[in-house]
Amino acid sequence: MRFRFLPESAGLLLLIAWYFSSGLLQTAVGLSVVALVGGYLAYAHPRVIHATLAITLGLMPFGIAPGINISLVLLLTLWTWVATLLQWPPRLRGASLEFWVAALLVVSALSVLAVRVSNQDFPEFLKWLIATSLVFPLIRMDTKDLIRFGKLFSISVAAASVIGMLILTVDKAELSLKPFQLFGYDEAVTQFAYGSEGTTERLAGTFLNPNGGAVFLFIGLILCVALFRGRIREIVAVVILVGLALTLSRSAFGGLLITAIFMLTFHPMAVGRRTRTISALALTFLAAALTPVISTRIADSFGSSDFGTRARGDSFTDFPSTMDGRWLFGLGWGRIEFVDPVAAIMSNHVSNSPLLSIYRGGIIVGIVFTALLIHACIVSFRAVTDSAWTAATIGAGFIGFASVTLQLDFPVVTISPITAVFSLFLAFVGRLPSLAREHEPHG
Repeated sequence: MRFRFLPESAGLLLLIAWYFSSGLLQTAVGLSVVALVGGYLAYAHPRVIHATLAITLGLMPFGIAPGINISLVLLLTLWTWVATLLQWPPRLRGASLEFWVAALLVVSALSVLAVRVSNQDFPEFLKWLIATSLVFPLIRMDTKDLIRFGKLFSISVAAASVIGMLILTVDKAELSLKPFQLFGYDEAVTQFAYGSEGTTERLAGTFLNPNGGAVFLFIGLILCVALFRGRIREIVAVVILVGLALTLSRSAFGGLLITAIFMLTFHPMAVGRRTRTISALALTFLAAALTPVISTRIADSFGSSDFGTRARGDSFTDFPSTMDGRWLFGLGWGRIEFVDPVAAIMSNHVSNSPLLSIYRGGIIVGIVFTALLIHACIVSFRAVTDSAWTAATIGAGFIGFASVTLQLDFPVVTISPITAVFSLFLAFVGRLPSLAREHEPHG
C-alpha cells in the first residue's frame, strides 16, 4: 500500500522540475513526464489514452505537447499503440483491410529509401507512418470502446466547429483560441474563397485549413449520424453540418451528395425512415441553395473563371510530364511543397490523393493506395446493402469520401493529423461487420 501513489508522486515531482527548468533540461524533463504519465495510463487506464486521443483529434488536431514541440496526435497515437500492446490476452486477429494498410506501409518505406531529396524525407515519412499505423490499434479495440471513441471524436469536432464559427463571425479578437495557446495555437489562419461574387472568408478555426477542416467535419458528421441516437444526434449533426458548409469545401459537398445517393438507392429502409431521410436531405440542399456564398461557390465550380478549377485542370495536364522518368519511386517525400504551404501553391501539384501518392512515392505506392480504397469501398458497399443503419451510414460515407473528396483534395496524403483521421475512418470500415452485429441495428 505504501507504493500506491508512487506514479502520481513521481509525475508531480517531474512536473515541478519541468516548470523550474529551461532549455534542453526542460525538454528532457518534459519527455520524462510524458513517458511516465503516458506509460502509467497506457498500462492502468488505457481508456483515458483513447479518450484523450479522440478529443484531441477532433478538437485541436494540430496541437503540440507543451515544452517538447511534438504533435499531440502523433504522441497519443504512440501511447495508443503501447496500450494495445500491453493488453492481455492480446487481440491478434484483425481485419482483411489491414493487409492493404500494411502493404502500403511497406511499399512507401521502399520509396523513401530509394529517393532522397532533403533532410525532411525521413521525418515526413515517420510522421505519416505513425498517423497511418493508427488503423491497427483502433481496429483491435473492443466494439463498445471503438463506438465510444467515435462519439467523443464527433462531439469534439462539433466543439471545434463552434469555435470556427465564432472566429468567423463575432470573435474577431480570437478569444476562443486563448485556451489552446498552451498547445501551439497562436492565432487562427484566415483563408478566402475567390469567386464570381468576390471573396468569402472560410471556416478554419483549430483545423487551420478549410479543406483540411472539411475532412474532419465530414468524418465527424458521418460518425455522428451513425453512432448517436435521438436528439443528441440532431444537435451535434446540425452543428457539424453548419461548420462544414462554412468551409466552402466543394469536395466535401460532393462526397456528402454521393453518400446520400448510396443510402437512398442501396440501403433497405422502412418507408418512414426513407421519408424522414429524404426530408432532411431536401431541407439541407434547399438551405444550401438559398445561401448565396454556398450556391455561388458550387456554381463557380463549373465555370472556367474559377481560379481553383483552372489550377486543378493545369495540374492534371502537367502531371505526366512532371512524372517523366520518376514513375517507379516518385519525386520524394521531403520536397518543399509538402512542408511549405506557399511552395505547395506555387508548385501546383496535383490535388488528387491517389495521384499525389504517385507523385510522392511512385506508381507502386499509388497502386497499393488505390487498391486499399477499392477494398474499403467493397466492404463499405456490402454494409450499405445490409439492414444495419450504423454500418450502412459509415459505409456510404466512406464511398462518398473515397469517390469524390479524395479525388478532389489531398491533405490525407501529406498532413499527418489529417492522415490520422483518415486512419480512424478506415478502422471503422474495417470493423463494419462487428458494428452491424453489436450496435443498434436501426437508428
